[in-house]
Amino acid sequence: MVTCLQTVRAIAHDDEGRMMTVNCLFDSAAERSFIRQDVADGLGLKGEAFPIAVHGIGGTSHEIQKSRLVDFWLSPLAREPRYSVKALTMDTLCNDVVLTKISKLAWPHLHTLEFPEEEEEVPVHVIIGVDRYFRLMGSTVIHGGENDPVAVETLLGWVICGPLPSSPQQPAV
Repeated sequence: MVTCLQTVRAIAHDDEGRMMTVNCLFDSAAERSFIRQDVADGLGLKGEAFPIAVHGIGGTSHEIQKSRLVDFWLSPLAREPRYSVKALTMDTLCNDVVLTKISKLAWPHLHTLEFPEEEEEVPVHVIIGVDRYFRLMGSTVIHGGENDPVAVETLLGWVICGPLPSSPQQPAV
């Protein structure tokens, strides 16, 4: 069984009109939001540099000598509306995540939503931590059966999360 993480494609903007398509991971266990250093540089984002320590599962700790606190905007792929984000920069945020193809036949509760046509492994460019998490969440959650994926509305688009059996039962047609 695969577990879908809350990922969505969005547009990152600076104040000067530069834009970049990014993959965002909603992570309510992260205290702060983060943006990859190369994305911040590509958008020309400026910010004060200072050292930070990132603490993770199992008590791991990672010292980062030069993180910057930067301001930028996120929007859905339609480019509007925009939502302000303040994030810390890091060279790498996490391992790539798999955007899983969602079978609308297997999970009819998701049939009206748009998702990737093919499964692909993608880098995470932005982690939306608890500092912005609930400001970017919508109000609709679509549940299926006990072991089905759940769709959650965000202001950036729909995310799928939860268990995803590797071989869902296909309904007879």
